Amino acid sequence: MRRTGMLRAMRLGCAALALLLPVLPVAAAPTAPTAPIAPESTLRAQGEALWRGERPLAGQIAGHAQAMPAAALRCVNCHGGGPGAAPGGAPRLDAATLTRPLARRGGPPSAYDEQAFCRLLRTGIDPAAVLLPREMPRYRIDDRDCAALWRHLVATR
Repeated sequence: MRRTGMLRAMRLGCAALALLLPVLPVAAAPTAPTAPIAPESTLRAQGEALWRGERPLAGQIAGHAQAMPAAALRCVNCHGGGPGAAPGGAPRLDAATLTRPLARRGGPPSAYDEQAFCRLLRTGIDPAAVLLPREMPRYRIDDRDCAALWRHLVATR
């Protein structure tokens, strides 16, 4: 009898432990050290190089499988407003036009932050969930380059 009682208690203890295991905290596995964050001035310089096309970007026109040549994907081509800018020009990109709430493309007023800017570059969807014209390339840009480009643009006055 005594042995049966002990076995029952052990089974109950094991069942209780099995129920608790999923909620018990687990020591985090050590992670690989992350690369140090580049100084702000370095990020802005990298962003400017992307803007001017000195560091190439990859992308394509929406609905096309073929990648565009890097020279055609330079931001400054359409948004720079200088020589070589697209006729009729795409909007100028700087701190005032990006971070101030403005009605864009018939949508409600919206402002960009870094996350919304990167989403736009990758998907063509702006912060007000308005789809940009297909002429705006959809870029294959990683988080680090996108952050650098954003930092360059918001530092521009």
